[in-house]
Amino acid sequence: ISHFATCACLSNRKQYPTFFRTISSDYYQSRALAKLVRVFSWNWIGAIAVNNYYGRNGMNEFIQSAQEYGVCIEYSESFSSSGPPENLQRIITIIKHTTSRVIVAFMTHREIKLLAAELYKQNITGLQFVGSDAWITDHSLTDSEGHSILKGSLGFVASRAEIPGLEEHLRRLHPSQFPHSQFVRDFWEETFDCCLNESADTQRKPC
Repeated sequence: ISHFATCACLSNRKQYPTFFRTISSDYYQSRALAKLVRVFSWNWIGAIAVNNYYGRNGMNEFIQSAQEYGVCIEYSESFSSSGPPENLQRIITIIKHTTSRVIVAFMTHREIKLLAAELYKQNITGLQFVGSDAWITDHSLTDSEGHSILKGSLGFVASRAEIPGLEEHLRRLHPSQFPHSQFVRDFWEETFDCCLNESADTQRKPC
């Protein structure tokens, strides 16, 4: 049961019969981003994705939905923070020599940091970013190199649910009750800032 995995590919019940999640599929996010682009009448755009299942599947769904709304995709590219640097440079060159000023970026905070930093270094400005939920509210971007490039970015995030009584319930759990649960151990150590392993080399006090 995942609270984080959003790839629409995981919705295939035959392929992933035991997978469940508490967050919606990227199928809905992709369609929402396409609708957002249409609302602002951005009919000529670029598209960049992280080169993995999350990025490729999300972007494919976005492009299909955007084209149904009459949006034209000038280019669609992908790269990864762990891939060859030349891939990013190639995309920077494409951005520099194309006319679309709106870029839909379906990627993680790692890729958008690299992209924004390189755009900043090459003084490529005047871009409007539309971002996926994996980076659109990431606070680490506010003090990263090139953060000014991302000012005014738009996107969606999943609503945060408040479950009455959940915090109280979790605080009542004790590792001695669940000796084999790594979650309970991690939660206990983080919540009470202590260490259950007395022999561990840590600055935390013993629990």
